[in-house]
Amino acid sequence: MLLVNHIADGKLAWSSSLAGALTTGADVWVSLKEGKHTITLTATDDLGFSAQASISINVQPGADFPTVQILSPQDNASFGIDDTIDFNGQGTDPLEGILAGSSLQWISDKDGFLGKGNSIKVKLTGNKNAPVYHKITLIGTNKAGKQASISITVLVGMVG
Repeated sequence: MLLVNHIADGKLAWSSSLAGALTTGADVWVSLKEGKHTITLTATDDLGFSAQASISINVQPGADFPTVQILSPQDNASFGIDDTIDFNGQGTDPLEGILAGSSLQWISDKDGFLGKGNSIKVKLTGNKNAPVYHKITLIGTNKAGKQASISITVLVGMVG
């Protein structure tokens, strides 16, 4: 997990696999060209040590594409085998505004469809002997049928 709350804005650098260096800072806004981008945040502390975190996004043309956001849990969060996990997210559309919960679906690459809504509670498949990594994807669909998605990874089992 990359914690950036104690690093100065000038030491937080954002880049794109398609556009190169983007900007610096903790709270940034950029325009990206169409295509699949891997967005990377590099945080460097005062001693010169750095860490990176990346996400993949697909920028699509047109004004009627929704966006989605996973609010919790954080990427790379760990849970025990018997833990009930709260997933919270939201979606917006430039024409529709806030997407209804019924327009949001949650999927695990291991367990399949998890549910619909802004908030779901689920137990994911885990293993006592080895961690199980789940890629959790939130997909938002607007009334025009256009979709956006975002994914995180969660670990189930061997928490300790």
